Amino acid sequence: MASQSINSQNVVNVEYCGWRIKARWFYSFWGASEGWVCYVGEGSAQPKLNIGRFSNSQVAVERGKDYVDRANEKARKAAAK
Repeated sequence: MASQSINSQNVVNVEYCGWRIKARWFYSFWGASEGWVCYVGEGSAQPKLNIGRFSNSQVAVERGKDYVDRANEKARKAAAK
């Protein structure tokens, strides 16, 4: 189950399967392109792992959920061994 909050027009926070996902608008500077950057973090920790830059917040959050699903599946397989 996921819960979502939008703190401003530039930040989306989502809790998903015990992880926190943050999509944040990244402004262009020094030649870097602008876009939505997605960060993930496990548990109550601030999301710190940058998993990429995306065209919109919805895509960024979906990619964050995909990352969480893969990480949880990997942990389940490791625990089953």
